[in-house]
Amino acid sequence: MCHFGSTCVSEPTGSYRCDCPAGVMGDRCNQVIEPEMAGPFVPAFSGNSFIELEGMKLGDQHKMEVEFLSSKPDGMIFYQGQKTDGNGDFISLNLVDSFLEFRYDLGSGIAELRSLQEVNLNEWLSVIAVRDGRNGSLEIEGFELIEGTSKVCLIRSFRVHLFINSLLKTVRYWQVAKSLKN
Repeated sequence: MCHFGSTCVSEPTGSYRCDCPAGVMGDRCNQVIEPEMAGPFVPAFSGNSFIELEGMKLGDQHKMEVEFLSSKPDGMIFYQGQKTDGNGDFISLNLVDSFLEFRYDLGSGIAELRSLQEVNLNEWLSVIAVRDGRNGSLEIEGFELIEGTSKVCLIRSFRVHLFINSLLKTVRYWQVAKSLKN
């Protein structure tokens, strides 16, 4: 039985898991976490969760600094887009086959900046992804700086919130943001 307003989710094996709301933890969400006792918040994702935040304001520049640890070779680190159906302009940072990809489309085609080598799984990684007009850069701690340019930049608006997730291949945004060749 799940506690404190958590959601009980049936698993294909016949068992269940509890998805805990903020402020509680444990297998059955039965342990209350006092905010002052919790310390800094470092989210962990199991593949069934994400954080939705108010999106970045659209402008000529975007700079996103993240630190993450992944145990899987594929996953979405962040995504923000123009439309709720996953179509249109977007900006994203993904892990695809253990390579880090910073991708954006602002109206004239996808720009893709991809790490030259695989990142190490199960190790913390610091990344800075920058878009300045048509130009983009991907700075990965311990790696060579990656730079690129998109086609003509048509400034559009991002209406969708910013999603921070793990392995959400079932979410439509993953289909837009992952490494598909157009």
